[in-house]
Parts: sequence; C-alpha cells; structure tokens
Amino acid sequence: MKFTQHEEIAKKYNIGTGGFWRPEKGENRVRILSGFEVFGSHWIKQDNRSYVCIGKENGCKYCNEGNKPRARFLFWIIDRKDGEVKLAETGYSIIKQLGELGKSDDWKFSNIPDYDVVIKKTGEALETEYFEIGRASCRERV
Repeated sequence: MKFTQHEEIAKKYNIGTGGFWRPEKGENRVRILSGFEVFGSHWIKQDNRSYVCIGKENGCKYCNEGNKPRARFLFWIIDRKDGEVKLAETGYSIIKQLGELGKSDDWKFSNIPDYDVVIKKTGEALETEYFEIGRASCRERV
C-alpha cells in the first residue's frame, strides 16, 4: 500500500469515524477477536488528554517530569451495538476480569473466548467501575 492510498484504507477499515471503542455506561456486548497489546499512557490534567509513553529510558518527557504512566490495553472486538469491528482501548480492570473469566470452570478459554461477553460500566470519571463481565446469554459464532 502507498501512503497516498490513505483514504481508501480509511474507508475500508472504518478509520476516522470516532477512534477507539470504549465501554459506554450500562451493558456493552462484544465479541473479542484478538489478544491484547499493552502500552503506557500519561494523563495530563492541564491538557485534558493522554499521551503515549515512549518509556523513561527513551526520553519520555512525562516520565522525566515524574508523571507515572498507566497501562492501557488494545484489542479488536465486534461491537454488537452496531456490528462493527473496532479497536478497543481499556484499562487493567477489564483485562483482569476477562482473565478471571478465562480461568473459571464454567467459561474457561485459553486465548480468546468463542462467545460474546457483556462488560457493564457504572459511574463516571474517577467513580467509574466495570463489573460482572460474563458470557452473553446467546452463544454466537463469528
């Protein structure tokens, strides 16, 4: 592919229409399509945004200013709300619950679950909680 084909790629992969998927308040039913990748992120309050951490050893200015990075996780999902494939960005609490689900006797999976999961979100800002991640009632194959 050539850089000049960026518009064709964006249209094909639905890029530029809202960014990353993040859970909305309430129940979010998704099918997980991939394992996750982890990266560091710095929240800068005065800018009201986050920045990717390149690592203190690589000269990250936010690390050098004493701003500790937080882990963020990326993985592909199908958002059952609209049926679109999206790149999910989440925190550790969701990854931990998915890991526990994968180890459970009832819903065990080794790599990627072969069923939909429901991620419930309550609260906002610092009061946000994610809980009761569980298998969706209807088992659908991709």
